Amino acid sequence: MTDEATRRLFLENTGATQEQVDKAEELAAVTGESLGAVLEMMGAITLLERARCLAAHMGVPFVDLEAAPPRPELAALVPAEIQRQYQAVPVSVKVTLAMANPLAVFHVEEIGRETGLEVSAALATEEGVKAMLSLLPDHGPGTATGLPSAPEAPAAAAVEGAVCASSEPEARAQAISALPDDLPSEIRAFLEIVLEDTTATEADVAQALVRWAETGEHVGRALVAQGAILEAERVRCLGRQWGIDFIDLSSTEPDSTAVGLVPRYQLERGPAIPVLVDEEKKVLYLAMADPMDLYLIDTIQATVNYRVHPLVAVEEDIRRRLQDLASE
Repeated sequence: MTDEATRRLFLENTGATQEQVDKAEELAAVTGESLGAVLEMMGAITLLERARCLAAHMGVPFVDLEAAPPRPELAALVPAEIQRQYQAVPVSVKVTLAMANPLAVFHVEEIGRETGLEVSAALATEEGVKAMLSLLPDHGPGTATGLPSAPEAPAAAAVEGAVCASSEPEARAQAISALPDDLPSEIRAFLEIVLEDTTATEADVAQALVRWAETGEHVGRALVAQGAILEAERVRCLGRQWGIDFIDLSSTEPDSTAVGLVPRYQLERGPAIPVLVDEEKKVLYLAMADPMDLYLIDTIQATVNYRVHPLVAVEEDIRRRLQDLASE
């Protein structure tokens, strides 16, 4: 169930009615989508309204990059490679970075260390950030900063890369171009990743979209039910969409020291399980079924006094690992 504060945010700051929020909450419980995502899919709120409410929930500013694009000279404050790496653009001289991914705000300290700047975060829509990033100059060979392509968890965390699809690139491109134009941006982005990174076909996606339209079930879960993709593939694709590393807990043993830092009741509520702790950097790598659960991240950070770096994992694998710990 959605907490009352989140419901109130949408009722007080959007055009959504009580009836629409109640209906969306029922659908969210069935589909696993967030309340905001369901309200947007229903047409009860706009993408901008959803982003504003998410920013308010997180306690960070919201920036409408389409209505108020940043001055061009601000782009020079932060290296283009870092802007692309974190999908974030400078919007003020005090280096406030507008980010599309809500979890990217947890990388603000990393950006500050890499740039030597004092950085704060704001939220923006994905479309707005991408439009600003498209204006950045391209860099030829030899001009890269040498920064990693993404914030990396240590090798011991066994974070998996994407699995290449076996279908031909032309077929994948054709399947992507065949996606309906009126799909919600979140669903379209997920399906593009599925078609790029799994063996799901255009026919599989079409069947899943029919099921989604008829039942409200998320297309990813529909694809799993059809046998088109595995649950681990669904979760990995969601991770890529969110910009969060996927960890395969079926083959990765969580570090006992990391696990011992967090009370069991907090982990059960997620579910979530720590997989590694970096004592030097004071970072706890946390495998989560729902890495968008910012309340849980904040709660665990306050408990352990470490910065939590979220990873995404299959929920069943997390629960199995928690059961294994309970039986020890």
